[in-house]
Amino acid sequence: MDKIHFNKLWYIGRLKCLEGKLKQLPDIRVGKHGQNKVLRYTENGKTKEINSNSPKWAHINNSHQIKLRYEEEYKRLLSEWNLYFDDCYENVKSLYVVKPLSTRFTTEFWNQLVDDECPAEKTGNFYYDNHRFRSRIEMQEAIVLRSMGLTYKYDSCVYRTDVIGFTDFSILLEEFGCTVFLEVMGDLETEDNIIRNTRKFRAYAENGYLIGRDWFIQGSTKHYMPNYDNMREQLVYIVNTIANLCVMKKSF
Repeated sequence: MDKIHFNKLWYIGRLKCLEGKLKQLPDIRVGKHGQNKVLRYTENGKTKEINSNSPKWAHINNSHQIKLRYEEEYKRLLSEWNLYFDDCYENVKSLYVVKPLSTRFTTEFWNQLVDDECPAEKTGNFYYDNHRFRSRIEMQEAIVLRSMGLTYKYDSCVYRTDVIGFTDFSILLEEFGCTVFLEVMGDLETEDNIIRNTRKFRAYAENGYLIGRDWFIQGSTKHYMPNYDNMREQLVYIVNTIANLCVMKKSF
């Protein structure tokens, strides 16, 4: 297993998030009626059964698949918890509360973002995860995000004022109810990039985005190119810092 090193507070936040999601989904079971596959679920206290000809099939089956994914992730995270930490999760979870930060961009903001919205042409042949990236370093960042289980949108518009601002990666941390942004700025030492990045710094600040709180930088120089481990360490630091701010011990 590739240990990601998210801290204990992140695990508490994510497991609690999954528990809440699983409670909201109906109890759905797959069965058979004769030779036909059926789904059985509970609605308003009554058990119902539908087959693939039902107009409700697509909706109920989609809920079933989502629940299976959540259950699989929950089981995996519990297994990792038992591997990484000494205490029992069931004994610990009631001691903590998760409070989203009001200073950060919310899950609702994330839901409004459009994936791959930037109209600028991309000429590089860097393809991954149904995206065409401008550079190898952007593609590598996407690979790292996906490998860590972090949900992202690429090239989304995050502000519209005198200029339209597209961010490289918008990262959803739904367990903490927030979105953070990551800019892959390439070579930070070339004159063209310095000018371009200075403009982006100013535009972010003018639109209320604070570096180190709302958005972060991944850059390189002629002497330094971040690799997989460098990128992962930065993302782990960002996520763990937010977990430390959002997950707190209850005061009894």
